[in-house]
This record gives sequence, structure tokens and C-alpha cells, in this order.
Amino acid sequence: MALLVDGSWCEPDELQAYDGSATNVAAEEGIDLSAKMALSEAWITDKVDDFLRWESNYGPGGCAQCGLSVKNAVVDDRLKRWHLTNTLALLYRDASFSQVNDRFQKKCSAYETDAARFKDAYFNSGVPYASNPVRRPAAPTVTVTAGHLAAAAYFVATSQVDVCGNESALSDITSTQASDGNVITVVTNGVAAGSRWNVYAADNNGVMRRQNDVPMEIGVAWTIPDTGLIDGVVAANGQVATGRVRPRRLMPRG
Repeated sequence: MALLVDGSWCEPDELQAYDGSATNVAAEEGIDLSAKMALSEAWITDKVDDFLRWESNYGPGGCAQCGLSVKNAVVDDRLKRWHLTNTLALLYRDASFSQVNDRFQKKCSAYETDAARFKDAYFNSGVPYASNPVRRPAAPTVTVTAGHLAAAAYFVATSQVDVCGNESALSDITSTQASDGNVITVVTNGVAAGSRWNVYAADNNGVMRRQNDVPMEIGVAWTIPDTGLIDGVVAANGQVATGRVRPRRLMPRG
């Protein structure tokens, strides 16, 4: 699972799958869906940060959960459902303001109710966290030069690996179309000092596979061999949560 602070929890097509009218309404009303998704993400991030800071410092979890913040939080399906419904509530709220339309207002209210329900489910089930979070790096730089490979499309991403071997989620993908007689070189971006990195690549089949045997040092470039891409380990989806922080159950006084 990706870290919450890595961003991009949901894609626009997931929003469309949840509500088939979303993209049409946004286009007709001149509403920027990406901006609404980002706004929803920022608001939820603040809520999760407040929760983790409070519960990990004053809750019953003990030192294993001390000092957690949103930097430790891991994305799960409950968070994504909260994010999607909250974004849709924002979309239909704006649409109702521009059209003074009861239909849009009713959809806004319905999604606000759904978002509140998913928010409660998310916190009550426990916020998943990684004890040693590793941020995903920035998209890599891919350079095409003269070589011996046939023309091909390449899709390349990198991951960050800390000193304990914890691996981040993949970076954004850099794609390139290389003509006949090529070789590609990959340089990572945004890897923290002391960490290492892995390179993942795919051709037209779209399956991202690791291309290096052991994590590489910062400053070391990876170059595709003359034999082409290898059938390496399939990319995972980031770090596995090491625990959950649940809300305290306070007994009333008296």
C-alpha cells in the first residue's frame, strides 16, 4: 500500500466508476475534478494527521505507537471510499450552487452522508500505519541514446529502499518511445540520502518488473542491457502496514 502523503490515492476513472455522471457534470458546469480531488485529499490528510498525533501520544497504544503522524499513514480501501464520496459531495455542492438545482443538491447531501459514514468506518477500524515510512521518489529521468535494441516503448518507474530494506511505492511512470537502434539509461530522482533505489520497467504488456538484482546507490545510473528487459519481480504496491491506531474508548465520569 502507498503512503498517504505520497498522494494520488484515487484516479479520475475510479470517480467515474463510482458515479457515472461525475465527469459529464464537471464538464458541463466547468468544475475542475482534479482540483476537487486534491482539495478533498488535503482536507482528509489534515484530519488523519490530527487523529494520529492525538491518539499516538495520548491513546492506549503505548510506545509502539508513540509519535505517529500522517507521514506514517498507509492508504487502504476505506480511506479511498471516504475520499471518493467526499470529492463527489464537493462536486455536486458546486454544481448545485451554479444551477440552483434540487437534483444536484440531493446528490450532494447523499454523498455527504456517505462520506461521513466512510469516515467513521475508517477511523473506527483503525488507521493503518507503517512504523518506518519510506516516501516514493519522484519520476525518474530516462535518456535514450544510440545502442543495439529494436524500436520499443518503455515505461519506467523507481522505488526508494531504506537502510532496513523497506521499499516504497513506485514513483510516477516515465514513458518513452525509442526508435530502432537504441539504449535507455535511467536516473532516479528524489531519493533520500543514505537510501538506495530499484528500477522497474515494462514494455507494451504493461507489467512493471524489477530490473536490478540489488538496490542501487544514489548517483548510479541503470542502463538496459543489450538483451533487453528481464522478467524480474513484479512491482508490489508499497509498504505493508505494521499496525493500526484505533480511537480511544473513554468511559464517562461519575
